[in-house]
Amino acid sequence: LCLIDAVFSIGVKYTSTQNVVKHYCAYFKLNEFNMDREHTSNRHSISDFIKNIEAAGIEKSANEVFCNRQRTSSRNGILKAEAVLRIARIIQKDGVETFEDLWDHGLSEKAEAAIKQVPGQKSGLSLAYFYMLSGDDSLAKPDRHVLRFIAQHTGMTPNIQEAQKLLTDTVSVLSEKYPNLSVRLLDHSIWEYMTQD
Repeated sequence: LCLIDAVFSIGVKYTSTQNVVKHYCAYFKLNEFNMDREHTSNRHSISDFIKNIEAAGIEKSANEVFCNRQRTSSRNGILKAEAVLRIARIIQKDGVETFEDLWDHGLSEKAEAAIKQVPGQKSGLSLAYFYMLSGDDSLAKPDRHVLRFIAQHTGMTPNIQEAQKLLTDTVSVLSEKYPNLSVRLLDHSIWEYMTQD
């Protein structure tokens, strides 16, 4: 579910992404939330996901499983349904099936490079967000909202990597006064502030 969220959330309103995850869970009769990641009865592995999407096929997955035909980019993009399957196959090939696998050894540089070769994934934004959703508090998802906040308050127009460093440095400066602040929390707080109506 973290992978679905990470891929489908790029460049769209987050409610659209929430709906994609809801549709996937409803279609395959999965719980949307598992607050206890140690509890494995509702575990849905990368292989389970791949099996589901391969059985349905890309077109049916886009139309009936995800109910979403968004593409990774308007120019030369592929269906996000295809992108998420391609990335899942790379993750599986790298030996990651569960949160524990990701926490124990992460993804190799080779796997990360392969993911960035999937159309629409060159920036690494989805990959960083996948790590964040999987529990890595040291990363940000500097999307257009966060980048706009930085530009408004610093006059800089950073790229994604520069924004990540800026948020990391900011947390270092603020950590003495706010010891529970993480890069992920700062990123989310900025995102919430910038998306308020």
